[in-house]
Amino acid sequence: ESARLFELLDALDRAQHSGDRIAAVEADLELHRELMRTSGNRRMLQLWNQISEQIRFVIAVTQRALPEVAWANYNRPIIEAVADGDPDRAERAVVSCFTEAHAEVRALSPDAFDRCTRRPIPIASEAAG
Repeated sequence: ESARLFELLDALDRAQHSGDRIAAVEADLELHRELMRTSGNRRMLQLWNQISEQIRFVIAVTQRALPEVAWANYNRPIIEAVADGDPDRAERAVVSCFTEAHAEVRALSPDAFDRCTRRPIPIASEAAG
């Protein structure tokens, strides 16, 4: 299971560096979905599935507003801790990831998200059809 997480982490990194916004959003979502599945917490996975479209929107807007941020680097310590079977380190890594990502978002200009949401954000199902 941890090998799959590292594959998805690398896929996120490749997609973001390729400049393909749709692929980057999908890779980010798939990584987080697999992380929820790997946790073994069925309730957490169920919650994730219920709100995944809202999370897709947040990820898409955040990636558009902060295209220079390598999001895989934020997630790598979490994946490494999970792979090592260290839940305490994984929890610290999650807190650190959110803290650092929040700082990146807060550093944006007040209207950055408004600018990002004025243009349609492509969703994979729309791009395919």
